[in-house]
Amino acid sequence: MAFDLPWDRPLGRRGFLAGMIGLAGGTALGGAAAIRRLARTSAPQIALSAGAPFAFLSTLSTPQGTAFSVHVRGNEGASGSATFNNQRITLVPLDGYLVALFGAGQPAGDEQEIAPGDYTVHIEVTTTAGEPLSFDLPITISTTDFPVDAVTLPPDLDNLLDPNVVAQEAQQLAQIYGAQTPQQLWSGLWIMPAQGPISTQFGEARSYNGGPVTGHHSGVDIALDAGTPIAACAAGRVAFTGRLAERGNFIAIDHGLGVFSGYAHLSEIDAQPGQLVQPGDIIGKAGSTGLSTGPHLHWECAVNGMNVDALRWTRVLLP
Repeated sequence: MAFDLPWDRPLGRRGFLAGMIGLAGGTALGGAAAIRRLARTSAPQIALSAGAPFAFLSTLSTPQGTAFSVHVRGNEGASGSATFNNQRITLVPLDGYLVALFGAGQPAGDEQEIAPGDYTVHIEVTTTAGEPLSFDLPITISTTDFPVDAVTLPPDLDNLLDPNVVAQEAQQLAQIYGAQTPQQLWSGLWIMPAQGPISTQFGEARSYNGGPVTGHHSGVDIALDAGTPIAACAAGRVAFTGRLAERGNFIAIDHGLGVFSGYAHLSEIDAQPGQLVQPGDIIGKAGSTGLSTGPHLHWECAVNGMNVDALRWTRVLLP
C-alpha cells in the first residue's frame, strides 16, 4: 500500500531518502521539513507493508560508536516500542512523534563495540484506534577504524584491572545509566565541558602494560591541568556523584530520553544528586583519581546504557 502522507504530493524514494539523511544533521522536525519540501517535486510513491504508520530513522547508516533515533508519527501511534540489537526501548512522545534513541556503541562498563553490519529496528505500535502493528526499518552500522592505545600503569594501579573490580563498576554504571526519564531535558548541540587537547579518542582499543587488547575506551579524554573547572555539557539533572574504583570521583548527568553524560577522575565534585544544571554550569574540577596516570577529564556519553562518542553530540543534533 502507498504511504499515507500528510502532505499535498506523493513522496518519491529519492526525496524520502534525502529527507532521512537530512535528519542526521538536525532534529526530527527539521528532517520532516526537508522531506515535505522534496515531496512537492517527487512523483513515485513509496510502497510499504499494509498498515505501517509513517515512521523513519534519523539516519540510514551510522558508524560504530554513534547514536540514532527512531520516529513514529504521533497521530498514528498512541504507544509502542522499538527494538535494536536485542535492546527494547519504549517510544515516548516528542514534538508530534513517538521517539526512541539507541546507541550503536558499547554497553556501559563492557567496552566491547557493536559489530558492524546490517541490522533492523523492529517497531511495535498500538494505533490511536487500538490496533496493534509491527514492522521493521533497516539500518547499517559501518566500521570505525579504532586505533590501539598502549597504556603503561604504575604498580599501585594494577589492582584496578582486577576482573572483580571491573565487573563491580560495570554493574554500578548499568544501574546509573539504566534510569529512564521520558522527557528531553536538553536542547541543541552539547558544549565541551572544558577546553584542552584531546589525548584519547572514544573507542581507542586499550592495551595495558604490554598486554593484549582488552577493550575500547568508553569516553573522550581531555588533557587538563589539575583543578581546571569542569562544566555540564548540556541541561539535565545530576543523577550520581561519588567515587568509583576506575573512574575515581565521578558525576553523571541525566539529560532525559535515556541520554547521560559522565565526568570522571575529578579532583573535586561541586554538584549534588538531583541538582538541575544548565550547559556551562561548573560541576567539578579536573584531577587524576581512579585509574588515571595524570590530570585529565574522562568525558563519556551513554544512550540507554550504551556508551557512544560524546564529541559527536557537539556536532550532530539528536533526536
